[in-house]
Amino acid sequence: MKNNLMKNTTLALAGLLLCAFAPTAARAQSSGDKIEGVWNSKVTTTDCNGTVLANFQGLGMFIRGGALTQTNNMNPALASPSAGHWEARGLHHYTAEFEFFRFDTTGAWTGTQMVSRRITLDAGGNSFTSVIEFTAYDVNGNVIATGCGTETATRVFP
Repeated sequence: MKNNLMKNTTLALAGLLLCAFAPTAARAQSSGDKIEGVWNSKVTTTDCNGTVLANFQGLGMFIRGGALTQTNNMNPALASPSAGHWEARGLHHYTAEFEFFRFDTTGAWTGTQMVSRRITLDAGGNSFTSVIEFTAYDVNGNVIATGCGTETATRVFP
């Protein structure tokens, strides 16, 4: 009886300690390799043969669960903000895809653009680099342009 009481008390204390320290362990594990948050980035797009098409600054929000929003400092009359998704692909590796609407200088809708990124998060979790591929479509869904690019980003908000 005394052994059972001692065993039950020991198990109860172990359970309490586990519950008390489990949130700390979960926080430590989740903070190491996490892309969620707001990122400020510098982007260079090319024709995939080395000719630079554009340099611009981007602002992206990776939302828990895989949602993604992106915008940039290019003329807002020519493109809408972007919506998309991201996915973890292994330690410090992610993919992200997003789409936005394109317009001409008169404001007429000219199509969409899809952007895909292969992202590598640094070990500290506060910067990343990515390799970009994009495809522009006309209003009928026909491919009218493709390109490549690179990105370096710094975390703004966790």
